[in-house]
Amino acid sequence: MNAWTRWVARMFGLALMLALAGCPEKPKDAPAAAAATAPAITTAPATQTLTEGAAANFTVVATGTAPLAYQWQRDGVNIAGATAATYTLAATSLADSGAQLRVVVTNSAGTATSSAAVLTVAELVIAPTITVAPQAASTLDGSSSTFSVVAQGTTPFSYVWQRNGTAIAGASSASYTTPELMLADSGAQYRVVVSNSAGNATSNAATLTVNALPPAVTSAPASVAVTAGQTANFNAAATGSAPLGYQWQRNGTAIAGATAASYTTAATTLADSGARYRVVVTNGGGNATSADAVLTVSAAPVAPAIAAQPQNAAVLEAQTATFSASATGTAPLSYQWRRNGADIASATSSSYTTPALTPADSSARYSLRVSNSAGAATSSDAVLTVQAAASVLANRGWATSQSLETDDGAVSDTRSVIDDTGRATVVFRKVTATRTVIYATRGTPNAAGAAPTWTTPVPIDLLGGAAVSTVANSDMGLEVSPAGNVVAYWSHRAACSASTYQTNGNCTYYYSARFLASSNGWEAPVLVGDTPNTGFTLRINDLGDIAMLGTSWGRSATGTLTKPRAVFLRAAGAAAFRRVLFGTDPIANPMLDIDAAGNLLLAVEASQNGTVDLVAYRGTVAAGFGAGTVLDTRGAAVALQLAGLGVNGQQVIVWAQNNGTQDTNYAATSRNAGDAFAVVDVGYRLNTSLGYRRLTIADDGAAIVFDLSARKRLRWSAAAGWSAVEALPAALPVNNSFFAVASTRNGDLLSVQLGGTATGGDWASYDARRNVLVQGPPTTSPSAGYVLGFSKNGGFVDLNLSLSGLAIVTMENKFDVMPTPVAPAGDGRAIVNLWASFFK
Repeated sequence: MNAWTRWVARMFGLALMLALAGCPEKPKDAPAAAAATAPAITTAPATQTLTEGAAANFTVVATGTAPLAYQWQRDGVNIAGATAATYTLAATSLADSGAQLRVVVTNSAGTATSSAAVLTVAELVIAPTITVAPQAASTLDGSSSTFSVVAQGTTPFSYVWQRNGTAIAGASSASYTTPELMLADSGAQYRVVVSNSAGNATSNAATLTVNALPPAVTSAPASVAVTAGQTANFNAAATGSAPLGYQWQRNGTAIAGATAASYTTAATTLADSGARYRVVVTNGGGNATSADAVLTVSAAPVAPAIAAQPQNAAVLEAQTATFSASATGTAPLSYQWRRNGADIASATSSSYTTPALTPADSSARYSLRVSNSAGAATSSDAVLTVQAAASVLANRGWATSQSLETDDGAVSDTRSVIDDTGRATVVFRKVTATRTVIYATRGTPNAAGAAPTWTTPVPIDLLGGAAVSTVANSDMGLEVSPAGNVVAYWSHRAACSASTYQTNGNCTYYYSARFLASSNGWEAPVLVGDTPNTGFTLRINDLGDIAMLGTSWGRSATGTLTKPRAVFLRAAGAAAFRRVLFGTDPIANPMLDIDAAGNLLLAVEASQNGTVDLVAYRGTVAAGFGAGTVLDTRGAAVALQLAGLGVNGQQVIVWAQNNGTQDTNYAATSRNAGDAFAVVDVGYRLNTSLGYRRLTIADDGAAIVFDLSARKRLRWSAAAGWSAVEALPAALPVNNSFFAVASTRNGDLLSVQLGGTATGGDWASYDARRNVLVQGPPTTSPSAGYVLGFSKNGGFVDLNLSLSGLAIVTMENKFDVMPTPVAPAGDGRAIVNLWASFFK
């Protein structure tokens, strides 16, 4: 029994008691009161389905003794104030959907609870209406047009676009873009039907207007040159809506009947020359006029005639010869040179210069064929005579050795170079009473047979007048440019500072001094940097640009000192060096070179992709290096052997690699610093020892690779590529442990072979142009070819050869006076002096 029922029962009992107390006793024969009847549900509230916003009314019908009390419940919870036989839920929402409503009916006799009525509220769907109808559109022939509609109502909408009342397949979005239109599409009506579950709406029709595309001349007629009596043809091309109409004009006046896209004149006369032709193109959209084309009419061509015949030529071996001729006749004239009756490829101008010649070219006959549209004429033959050339090394010998410094201290670490004109520079280290000094002396050639004149050695290692500390070990270098610029470097040890990568202990500092031929003097030394290096590749050019290749300091991500490869660059006008690190690239065996313009080539072995690749870095002293280029594509590991950059930009790189069948050498070549590399298998395997192979690149771009131990050579040029392997003279003295070879850019060699103290040494010179020995080694020993001081016990240092055929050798020996050839041993002195011999 609920609280309401208990309260009704109590009130009924109290009323009964009051009635009994206040009323006279009924007669005993009065009848008893009727018993109350508990409520019963005769009509339960009904389940309803409504649209959102509508009111929901729930009603119950119950029987039982009055009064009956009602309490409506929603999902089992009493609804405040809902105490009538009817309950109304005002505007419903989708959130009311699924609610269960029932009523509890109570009187004094008990209660009754109805079954639950379920309320279902459905979404109200509003039929679409068009708010923005598609608009009329105007476009050009060949274009497309877009129509769009905006509708309101309950989404989602479906769209069906119609053209002239017919549905357009696939046009089912709020906008529609037509295909490319034609003039025939003009006037078409476009409308759209927008639908949802509540209905649909059809837009007003939008009218499409397609206008003609005005003409445009896309290819104007070109000027024409003809000979009198010939016709001239002019052509034009235009775009625009068809049909296009054409009207050709001459000097602004329409030409009768000239109404096609091309026009051909009648036979021309000289009076027609200078006439201007153009075309006017028209259609329904407008017109366009081409630019003028000029007609040039010339007299009938005259066949060529040779006016000046080519002349015989006589040149020396390794030189070139130039032949020239002239001809009359109507231009344009075409030229083709011939050698012994056969056309010479690319020899198509009025003059022709041969490649470098050999005696085998002597007696070759050169002629020129000149042609034009009227005919051709051929010159008479010019005969070539090639005389064997005397080598720059011929008739030269060694002058008496000279002492280059005083004997107050022992010399060591001698370095020497020689420029193209034979000017020599020698740098050496010497311990004085107070410190270690880097000295330099210069030697200038004198008349044939005479020794050069040497300057007094001067110290070059001063910084602002203060001496550097003791030079470290033997780490020195020297390099010369063809015109005589010289650069030297050396190292010394000093305390590390805050500006160094290593912050405590002693650091190795590198300094560089430059001698400029233009000022004939040494500049003050410049700090290169503190590095862990033990030697640099050193390069300088005629501009004074310097490039140094070695290693440097770096730091890893964890702060650990690293030793990456580095190039130090100093442009001619720069006061200091700048460093280019290759810290992130695992590279080895780098080779660096520089040309006369400051272009750089760095070839390296790079560990990547599980193998060792050959990578070339190019750049300039001013800008540094660009990205590397991988030159090998065969997958096998490479071994870099030679790399060089000619003074005029030629580039040659040689490396060893297996070609899938055998070990061989590959070469990458480039005629100019910016050209792509051409890579070929040269079909030969060089000696693996660095001391036995050599690369020279001549000023004309030709290159020679020497394999000295095998006495072989390969030649390359941009025109002919790589030659077959050629043999060097067998007598070239390069076959023991004590020999030195100096070479020039032309490939000439000077070889010195050192013997013991009793036998002395031999030397020979070699001419690359003819592939012959100019001066062979003597057949007796000791021999007339023996050079004073050339002994392994004497401490052989440097051999250098100039392009002009002059050479210098420097040596460190314990001599006061040079001994005779038959007694080359030292005189027992304790001091090692610096000596030089000149090849003149």
